Amino acid sequence: MDTVLFVCTHNSSRSQMAEGLLRSRYGDRYEVHSAGTNSEGAPVRHGRDGRGRN
Repeated sequence: MDTVLFVCTHNSSRSQMAEGLLRSRYGDRYEVHSAGTNSEGAPVRHGRDGRGRN
């Protein structure tokens, strides 16, 4: 099974939408993930402060 990773800035729903679309249409063919980066290139966790709080 091939793996696909969608990445967008701040993980602000674009990559999650792409992940959901691919998973719903071809989830039996691909392992699908999404992620985001901030402007410094570091991974974004769950929110602005890393604890899910904005």
